[in-house]
Parts: sequence; structure tokens; C-alpha cells
Amino acid sequence: MASKGPGRSGRVASTVSSIAVLALALLGGCLPPAAGPAASLQILAPTGVSARGFGEWLDFDARVRDAHGVALPTDAITWTSDLSGDLGAGRHLRLRLQPGLHALTATHVTTAGTVLVDHSTLVVGGYGGRPWWEVVNSLAEITGATNLLAPPGTPPADFSGLPPVASAAYHSILAQAFGEPLHAPPTFAALIESNPATLNAALGSGKLTAGITAEGTLALLRWPGPGGLDQVAYRATDRSAPRLGAEPGMGSFGAIRWTASDGTSGLSLLHGSEWTRSQTYLEDTSAILVTEFDNAVLGLHVTSRDFVHPTKDLLVRRFEVTRAPSSPVTSATFIYYENLDPCTDRFARIPYSDWLLDPFNDFAAVWVPTKDAILHFRPSVADYTKLPPWRSGPNPAAAAGATFGPGVYLTIGSDRTTAGHQLGYDLEPNVSATALSPLADAADGVLSGNTLSAARAAGALAWPLDLGAPGGGGGDDVVALSTPGEAGTTDGVTVYIAAAATQPAALNVLTTARAVPWTTHLHNTQLWWHGWLGAAILPATTDPDVLRLSRRGLISLRTAIDNATGAIVASVAPQIPYAFDWPRDGAFLNRLLDIAGYPALATKHNLFYAHVQRSSGFFQGTMEMNYAPDGTPGGPVIFEIDNAALAVWSMASHREVLAGAVRTAYLAEVYPAIKRGANFLTYWTDPFSGLPLPANEDDVPALTQGSQGAVSTWLALDAAVAAGTEQGEAAWLVSAWASRRDTLKTAIWSHFHNPATGVFGTLTGPDANLRGPTWAVFPANLFGLPGAPALAPHADALRSTLDPLLAGTPGDYAYNLEQVLALSFAWHGDAAKEAELAAILASFATHVPTTGTGHLGEFSRLLPGALTHESRNDSPHIWEHALFYLSARKVHGPDW
Repeated sequence: MASKGPGRSGRVASTVSSIAVLALALLGGCLPPAAGPAASLQILAPTGVSARGFGEWLDFDARVRDAHGVALPTDAITWTSDLSGDLGAGRHLRLRLQPGLHALTATHVTTAGTVLVDHSTLVVGGYGGRPWWEVVNSLAEITGATNLLAPPGTPPADFSGLPPVASAAYHSILAQAFGEPLHAPPTFAALIESNPATLNAALGSGKLTAGITAEGTLALLRWPGPGGLDQVAYRATDRSAPRLGAEPGMGSFGAIRWTASDGTSGLSLLHGSEWTRSQTYLEDTSAILVTEFDNAVLGLHVTSRDFVHPTKDLLVRRFEVTRAPSSPVTSATFIYYENLDPCTDRFARIPYSDWLLDPFNDFAAVWVPTKDAILHFRPSVADYTKLPPWRSGPNPAAAAGATFGPGVYLTIGSDRTTAGHQLGYDLEPNVSATALSPLADAADGVLSGNTLSAARAAGALAWPLDLGAPGGGGGDDVVALSTPGEAGTTDGVTVYIAAAATQPAALNVLTTARAVPWTTHLHNTQLWWHGWLGAAILPATTDPDVLRLSRRGLISLRTAIDNATGAIVASVAPQIPYAFDWPRDGAFLNRLLDIAGYPALATKHNLFYAHVQRSSGFFQGTMEMNYAPDGTPGGPVIFEIDNAALAVWSMASHREVLAGAVRTAYLAEVYPAIKRGANFLTYWTDPFSGLPLPANEDDVPALTQGSQGAVSTWLALDAAVAAGTEQGEAAWLVSAWASRRDTLKTAIWSHFHNPATGVFGTLTGPDANLRGPTWAVFPANLFGLPGAPALAPHADALRSTLDPLLAGTPGDYAYNLEQVLALSFAWHGDAAKEAELAAILASFATHVPTTGTGHLGEFSRLLPGALTHESRNDSPHIWEHALFYLSARKVHGPDW
């Protein structure tokens, strides 16, 4: 029978043993004490695997307990991070840590010399899955901007605990973006001043879209289209500083590690001051950028060719390095640095996620040896706590996609086998050699080979260059240097950057890119652009500058069209955020597409407007300030009457260039939206003035009753009457629209036209608003063109607004081409006046576009003594390009 407990003999033995132990203890005993519980150290915070956002204050807590579990009042606890080194000593610390994966260790040495240790893991990274207001609050905290109306001289944020580059890069993020002192909302002037135009070129054809600075740096990579989120870490902060204030490690660019015959060596970044550069497009008929770099001291010349494949999400960057015979360089390695910043989160009406919040994006980068490439990615569900176990897994490179799921996956590889790689952080060199910043690691020309980095990841690849001996052979080919009479040997590297929603898809784009020579991609891209531009109807002029700017405008417009939805962004530029579709701009862009030979693109664009227009509720028939291509509202102004009206005009008037069954089918699709818009504009009437009720106009938060909203409303109702009649709308409803159109015209003339001067609206002074008075001529034609006698004094007044620009008066300029376009209608048929407009367009095409690349920004500045303008923001600005093309077509023909 089984025993249920110790028997009697067992109990006796136990009692005897206990008495013996007690006796020994009382007598001082000579036996060793029995082993008991030991003292312990425990990390109370952060525990396990924790994830926190960049810049947050982090609390570190640990306690030492004696053998009986009693907490000891000791501060002799030291903290270390494998990434940042010594963090300090004490039971409690409050620190900010640099981004990355931190293996934390707390250590205490007892009086007996026993070392107590505890560990935890902390990921300092982004804000995946957290609501936008937490991100904004944290942003305000880390920039010291707890009060957005902070007075000048507000103390800067405390960045103790962050390395110097991190402090410089992210100090006063809000002030950098919005101007100092901060205002909510910021003034437009402060936005422009604090966000210098970064791009000198834009590349793409409706999918992956890239932007390159004048220094040849990749500063923008939008995906999955021109209105997608930016995937590059780059912030410009100071117009007067080198690289516009961007930190050396921002963006993606090439560098050369060189050794000279005298034994000296160094790392030369292609965006550095030791290089002189020139930049242009390979031809006027494509979007293939050529940047020439010259280093006179090293005797090196670099030519880069940048383009986005027309049908693949693939950026091609070809670098060819030429060594002059007189060069002191004896050996060289080409290094390509990437500071991509994958972003997945878009906040409705707060367009800052990819523009201002780079410190909160990114996720991880891993070396993929089987593909000889870097995989830089961020999943749609960015769970940072999954990073440590993934890193310690048997094959992180293969498991990334399966572990984290779809999102943004970017691969960086080449058409050559790499000689080295490094994945680290985009900040200062770290304590851990394997986590070195790739730029710091490249200083000796040998990359350390770290295979994984997280949070603020950056990477670099290296290839040795075969430039031959002076006067000898070597490399791919021989090309002429920019130095007259000197030639040298050349070697080249092609860098591919591919994008997709999953790891396999991104790697597949890279694999297929490598299957053919880079020249095949170049040739196919040229052919695609030649085919697309070949359908265009260009201005009938021989002026090369006018034709060049017209072509560049059409190419820039195509770069801004989202292939998936048909949306057209105002600009792909990241500062300030204009990668949204404004119906105000879009109505003019659709007119361009109609007359330039691309009506199918205008059809798709208008279907996008019909889709995003409000279809229910009190404000049905109206539009937001702007939209991302996926339909997400972009800006903070919710109801813009000129947007609502111009969208109706565009949807209704576009049918005029269509015919037959195509016209019938198109009108049937968009007519419900036309009807909703016309109904709203009809009842949104001020019974006292006859004008529209107060509303937002031209992105202004205040509610107003200006000429811009009134004129665009009249235009919309006039177009809706024609479309409704064609569609067979009920006669009473069409009559109601027509009646409202006619009473509105009377109110407009009564409130905005000055019979004494013959001028419509206010064109000068602090209350000047040129847009309504200009639109009254075109597109609204409220004067009754052609040959309206009342138009002459108003047209002359519009012409006078161009005097400062034409006289070369220093200052800021914007949208002057709206007046030129209106005058091209007002003066149509007058040979002398049209000759004057032709001269104005020729002068504009010569002096205003960006140097070399021929783009127009939204605002330009003419400095004293300068002959050419400086682009102030958002280049290329698609509406500016469209206004030039429309004006040139009206002046030179073919007439439209």
C-alpha cells in the first residue's frame, strides 16, 4: 500500500536532525551554513522588450534586494547600452536615447564583491500604431514647443543624452518647419522661409517618383506614386547653408574613398564643397537627369545619370568615375550611402507624417547575402517589439517579410558584386563597432559588414574602381573630362533602388533589373518618354526657350500624375508638403490635358474628383482643401468653395473635347457629381448681397465672400447648365441653376467692378487679390469676349501688375502667369499686344526656371543684381508649368 506521507520513523529522524543543527548553531558550529537565497538585482523599467518613440524621456528603474528580499537603499547601480555605452549610475535615471536596438544591462557589486546583473531590451524608434495626437504631443515635447505660440528666445530643447548629430538634425523640428517664433497655424511666408526648395529635378512617370538636389543627392522617393509618402530622410533647414542646412548623412548619394601617390587618403562625398557640379536633363524630351561632378584637386570627374523606369518601381543611378592622367589618385573605392526612411502612416488633414516626422518613421534594414543587396523596410503594422527576436533568429534576411507582413520594402543593389557593406545608424558613430554610422565606417574605405540595423537605419555599399594607371587602360570605357584637352580612364557602378509592398516583390524588381544592362533601361526610358511627348501639341513657335519650358512642363505634369487613380499632385516636392491634388489647380491642369492631346488623362482625373467629392450630408457637392491620391483629405481647410466650383467646371467642360459614345459614357459617370455641386452652389446664397455665403477661399482658414469664390461659382453654374441640358436634366432644375447664375453675375458686377476706373476687383495694396479679377477674364469670361469694350481698362490694369517682374525689380514673385494667360484671351487677335505677350513669355522662360533643369517653383525670388530667379519652394510646381504652356499655346497657337 502506497505511503501518503513520512512514517513515524521518518518524523523521528527529521526531529533529531533539526535538534542537531540547532545545537551546532548555538555552539558556533563547525559545519558550513546551508545555502540560502542570494541578493538580487532587478530592472523594474524598462522591462522585457519595450519600444518607445524617438526623443521621449525614458525612465530607468532598478532595485537591489538582500537575501531576505528587502530593498537596499543603494545607488551603486550602473547602466550600460550595447549601442550607446555608459548611461549613468543610480537606481533611477531619466534619459533620452538615440534610436536603435538597445541591449540594456544594470550592474551592482555587493560589499562582498558579488556582481549582480539584470538585462532588458529597449527599442527606440518610431510610432507605429500610435494615434497621431500622441506623435504630435511627443514632437512638441522633444522640440521644447509645448506652446505653439512660443515667444522669440524660447529656450531650446534639452537633448542631453543624444549624440551631437542627432541634436543638430532634430533640434527644434517644429521651428525648422514652421518658422520662429512658432505660430499655429504658421504663416505661409514663414513656411516658405523655413523650407527652402530642395529639388532641382523630378523623375518618374506615375509610380515610383524621385527628386534630386542640385548637388546630386536623392532627397525624395515617393511610393507607390507621386502622391505617395516620402521614403527618404532629408530635411532642409537653412537657405544660406551648404546643402540648405541638411545634415551630411541626410539623403542618398555617392562618395569616393581615395588614396593618393603621396600616401594621403580620404573620403570625399559627392555633395561636398570640394566638388563643382552642373546639372541638366539628357534631352528636352525625357526625364533622365545628368549631373557632372568635378574635383580639381583629386583629378576626378563623375557623371551620374538618374532616371525612374517608366513601367517598374525602379530608380536607376549610374555613376561613372573618370581619373585624369594628371590625377594623384592611385586607388579608389566607390561607396553608395543610403538613408532611406520607409514611411507607412498618413494622417488625414495633417500632412506632416513623411515631411516632418522622419525621426518617427523607418523601421529596419538587413543585408540579404543571397541578393547582394540591402533590404530597408517598414511594415504597415510597425511593431517594434518584434525586432529583437527577429534579429536573434537564424536568418533575419529571409524572414523579414514573413515576420512583419506587407508595408514598404526597398532594396538597394547594383549591377556589380559588392566588395563590402555596412548597416548602422544615421547618427553619430556608436559605441558598438558593428553599429557604426555607414558614413563614419566608410572613412577608411573598408566597410565593417554589419548585417542589420533598426529604427534610424542607414546603409552603405562599396565597389573598388579600376581606373588604371595614369595614361593607361582600365575600367568600362574612356570618356572626355570637362577639363579641356584632358582624358582619362573610367569605371562605373549602377545603383538600383526598387520598391514594393512585400519583400519577395521588392527583391524580384531588383533581380529583373539586373537581368539586362543598365543601358537597356536607359534606352527603354528614352523611348517611353519620346512616345508620350510625341503626342503633345506644342506651341507654334521657334523660340527654343519657350519650347524647352513647354516640354519640361508637360514632362513634369506627367511625373505628377498618379497612374492608379488619375490624381495629379501640385508638386512632388517634400518641403512644404504639396504632394496633394488641389481641385483648384487640377481644373487648369485638365484644360491643359484637353488641348495638349491627352484627354484620356483628363477623363481619369475628373473621375477621381467625382469619387472624392462629398456625396452626402449638408455639404454634399463640396470638396476638401486637397486630397492624397488614395482619397485621404490632405490639408486642414475642410470646405473650399472655389475648389468645389472649379471641380464642377472641369467635370462639365471636359465633355466638350469628347464625342460620340465616349462623351455619353463620360457624362453619365460624372453627372451625379456635377449635379450635387451645382445644387450646393445654388442654395449657398447670401440673400442680402446675392453673393455666395461666407466660405473658405484659396486655402484661407477665415470665411470670406471674395471675388475668387464668386467668379468660380458663376463659372461652375454656367457649365452645369450646359451639361444638365445635354444630360436631359429636369427643366425646372436647370432653370434654377441658370437663374442663380444670372443673379450671381449681377451681384458680382455690383460688388467687385468699379465703373469709374473700369477695373474689376482690387489689384494693388494690402487687400489686393489678383485671382478673382484674373479669373473673371479666363476662365469665366464675365466680360463677354471677344471684343468687349469694358475689358480694355481692366486688361491694362492686369498688365500693370507685371511691371515689377518685367523691370527686373528684386523681390518675390508667384503666379504672374495667371495674368499673362488672362491677357492672352483679352488681347487675342491684336497683333501688337500678342507680340508683347510673346516677349514676356520669352523673358520668363529665360530668367525664371531653375538653372540647368528648367523647372518652375511656386514662388521665385529675384535678388539685387541677379539675372535669374531663385526658386523658393516646391519645384517643380505643376500649376506654374501649366499656366506657361496654356499662355504659350494661346499666344503662339494652335489656338484653343
